[in-house]
Amino acid sequence: MTSTSVNRFAGRVRPLLVLTLGLALAAACTPRPQAPASPPAAAVSGAAASPPARATVTERAADVGVPPDYHPFVEFADARRGYAVFTDCAGGSPCRGRLFATADAGATWQARPMPLAEDKSIQLYVVGPQQIMIWGETVDGYHLSRDGGRTFAFSRTVPADYQAATGVRYGVDFAANEPVLRDWQTGEPVPLPDGHQAAGAVATPDGAIWLSRFEPTKETARSIDGGRTWQRLVVPEQPGRKLWMLSVRISPTGDAWLVGEQDMMSSGGGTSLLRGSVLKATGLPLIWQLVDGAWRPRPIEGLREQPNAMYTVAPAGDGMLAIAGPDAVGYLADRYVEIPGTPRLDWVAELPDGTLFARQDQYGEFYLGTGRGWQREWVKVTLR
Repeated sequence: MTSTSVNRFAGRVRPLLVLTLGLALAAACTPRPQAPASPPAAAVSGAAASPPARATVTERAADVGVPPDYHPFVEFADARRGYAVFTDCAGGSPCRGRLFATADAGATWQARPMPLAEDKSIQLYVVGPQQIMIWGETVDGYHLSRDGGRTFAFSRTVPADYQAATGVRYGVDFAANEPVLRDWQTGEPVPLPDGHQAAGAVATPDGAIWLSRFEPTKETARSIDGGRTWQRLVVPEQPGRKLWMLSVRISPTGDAWLVGEQDMMSSGGGTSLLRGSVLKATGLPLIWQLVDGAWRPRPIEGLREQPNAMYTVAPAGDGMLAIAGPDAVGYLADRYVEIPGTPRLDWVAELPDGTLFARQDQYGEFYLGTGRGWQREWVKVTLR
């Protein structure tokens, strides 16, 4: 999974309790030697390579035979392996759910035993290719699978060995009264630098840990030795509105981005919501890129923000950032660039293997974009 994975779970019942996994794997890539403090010079300017003349999109549809009042929620672990939970949560009755899995990028789906017959709320979390969790509000616990949804074990919390099996050694433990950054192999807390909290931590399979804060000053901290030492980097100011979140995103090619989520913009150009009043995932974010060991502001030039609209971004590799929003689906390279034929997307995130996973505002429609940078082959899948 990827660090941008943050927006995927906006509006769900209790995302932070399990998304230490999501945040860790969102920024993750295939385990590799320790990444440098900043991407190589060739990776900074993705526009050096010419964009393709047109994106390719293949369409496929799958019918799994569920009643029409069941709606799917889909998550993918990589370019081929994904899971879907269909629920019928309309009205005041408890939700019923059905679980399916695919290993061929959504071309075919296989039914899996649903560990939760019914509940007030049923939620799916895909942690890895074979690790998924089904959470129920009434049972207040997790049905954990380590074999692709074939078998499950119930737990009130997410065990440390389940966390460690993701291949990411560090993560945020939300089971305590306050979030704790923990070493899953030893169970011990990771020491934090002054002024930083654990809740915003992002860890990668290479052993790196990133922390970020936006108050009282914008700053990130990075450790490659389990928190014994930290490299602190000041984040330079750039024009924009008040931030309500600041997070590090890492691509499989080693690009490091800093994404600052802004308060919504009213039609008059000002801030329309008080910070912290609601969980917001709206507005065009402020962007920084790590270049030569320092954060450099990267204004999204060439894209005009629409008031009170939702935008998401995801590292695309090769020094680029994918951007999805109203009337805008493109890449931030040396400038904002749109590729003709790219599907219109409401939301985009990056999977651990570099695949872009995206959705439109339609039940059962999603997209997988494989490749690097703006060299992508897209598959549109309609699941019903």
